[in-house]
Amino acid sequence: MISIIFSFKEGIKGFKRAKLSSFVSIFAIFISLSALGIFTLLTLKFQEILNEIEKKVELEAVIDERLVENEIKTLSSKIINIKGVENIEFISKEKAAKRFQESFGEDISELYGDNPLPISFIIKVKKEFLNKESRDGIVSKIENINGITETIFKRELFLIIERYRNIFLIADLVGGILIALASIFIISNTIKITIYAKSKTIKIMKLIGATDSFIKRPFLFEGLAQGIIGGIFSSIFIYVLIKSLAFFLEISFAIDAKLYLVIILSGAILGFLGYLWSVKKFLT
Repeated sequence: MISIIFSFKEGIKGFKRAKLSSFVSIFAIFISLSALGIFTLLTLKFQEILNEIEKKVELEAVIDERLVENEIKTLSSKIINIKGVENIEFISKEKAAKRFQESFGEDISELYGDNPLPISFIIKVKKEFLNKESRDGIVSKIENINGITETIFKRELFLIIERYRNIFLIADLVGGILIALASIFIISNTIKITIYAKSKTIKIMKLIGATDSFIKRPFLFEGLAQGIIGGIFSSIFIYVLIKSLAFFLEISFAIDAKLYLVIILSGAILGFLGYLWSVKKFLT
């Protein structure tokens, strides 16, 4: 316990003594975590945009106009009981005309002399059933219900969204790996410079019989402190960036506060492991 306290104090002293090398390490961690944080923000935003577009891909079931109110209610019950259907909305002819006017700015009755739009259901599918196979299965079941004359589903738009989502996921994975590897490389090399700057101290400690674990501990505490500080600065930078984008460009990000904690913990881990690996390599 005494040796751990001593190592902690030495780590803090080393942090204060080598201010320049400590600053360089903190800055490297800050840059790396900020790059990863920004990449994560872009990933979440793009995913959010795709989800919003996907929600607007409506599944509409056209109802036979000869059906009476009770029969329409029965149809509604059958559709809502289909696995994957979240809710349905009945669209009367009047509501269909209103939707048409909102979309095209024209009164359908004035254009055609009457309202030719059909009565229908707008069906919302659960999020987990938005993939092509599940959605096609739901469409097929609805089409087989008596009283449904037609289903209208913008399948081509949905397929385009799915295609872009898959391309994005691949690009996102590759980009994330490249940024992570670049971050590890930058931090590792920066810490190596810091370790070599203290090589005389390490050699003296070895000459007086200090064990490798005793030598490593102060550096590990130092790396932990640098990582936490770098993570805090990165969290502040990303927070200010999000607020600035919202204020100046009106671009909002739905960010969980836990992201900032993850950034700080990631900084602590990077600092700790970076020093552990570099000191171990130097000692061997």
